[in-house]
Amino acid sequence: MFLVAHEVIKMEDLGTVIGSLGKYFGTVVVGLAIHGFLVLPTIYFLLTRKNPYTFIGQMSEAITTAFGTASSSATLPVTIRCLEDNVGVDKRIARFALPIGSVINLDGTALYEAVAAVFIAQVF
Repeated sequence: MFLVAHEVIKMEDLGTVIGSLGKYFGTVVVGLAIHGFLVLPTIYFLLTRKNPYTFIGQMSEAITTAFGTASSSATLPVTIRCLEDNVGVDKRIARFALPIGSVINLDGTALYEAVAAVFIAQVF
C-alpha cells in the first residue's frame, strides 16, 4: 500500500492520471463487450448454425459464477454441470474439453494485457 501511496503522492496532476485510467477501463470494457457479445456468438453461429443467445441462456449459471469469481478454473464444476444437464453434451466430452479450454482460452486476459501495455506506454 505504501509503495502505491508513494507513487500517487509523486504525481503532478492526479486528475489527468485518473482520466487516463477511466479511458483505460472503458477501452477494456468495450473490447470485452465486442468480443463477448459479437465475435464469439458469430463464431458459434457460423460453426453450429444455431442461435448463440439460446446457448448463452442455458449457460447463465456458469456465466454468473464466472463474473462473480473472475476465474475460469473456479467456474469449471458449474460449467461442466451446465453443459451436461442443460445443453446435453456427453459427460466424457465435457470433462475432457473444458479443463483444456479453461487453460487455453484466455481472450479477456490477452485483450487486457495489450491495452495495459498501451496505457503504461502513454503514462510514461
